Parts: sequence; structure tokens; C-alpha cells
Amino acid sequence: RRHRRPEQLHASLVDPNAEILPENRRYRVVTGDGSVITGRILNHDTFQVLMMDAKEQLRSFNKTDLREHGFVKGSGMPSYREKLRPQELADVVAYLMTLKGVVPQ
Repeated sequence: RRHRRPEQLHASLVDPNAEILPENRRYRVVTGDGSVITGRILNHDTFQVLMMDAKEQLRSFNKTDLREHGFVKGSGMPSYREKLRPQELADVVAYLMTLKGVVPQ
């Protein structure tokens, strides 16, 4: 389990594009009919893309059936730099520091 310091949490809130962990990178596909699906990549190889879409649905695509596919630049998380005052940011960070995460059963 990875613990983050308050400074790291604050930086993630005000500049989410500064550090994007590999497991948090988003992947985008455009199907033959023009549908756009963005999600978390689970696996891809020469022939297929396996991903979890925004609705947590497992999706599999043959690359030959896609118009486009690739990683999305930037984070899916918005920046809160202009949305929250400094004290509000400090309050959010303080709250996040109290969270313990999910304990496996």
C-alpha cells in the first residue's frame, strides 16, 4: 500500500498532470462507427485492446476494427487550483490524510 505525504496530495490536487502513475493513465479508442470509449487499459498487444471503461465495464476491441487508439495525454482529474481557496485545499488534504483505504477481507 502506498502512502502519500500531504505535500504530494496538495500537488495532485492543484496540478494533476505533473505525475500520472502508469496504472492511472487513460486509454482512448474510436470504433469503426465513430464511438469514443475512454478508460483504464488492462492489456494490449499487437491485435487487441482490453480495457475497463468509465462505467467499469470490461471492453475488448480488435485493433483492426478501430479507427484510432492510444493513450490520452494528461490526467482525467481536474485541477482544483482555481476552484478552491488555500484553506479549502488544506481542508481537503487534511481529510484525505485521515482515510485508511479498503482493507482486504
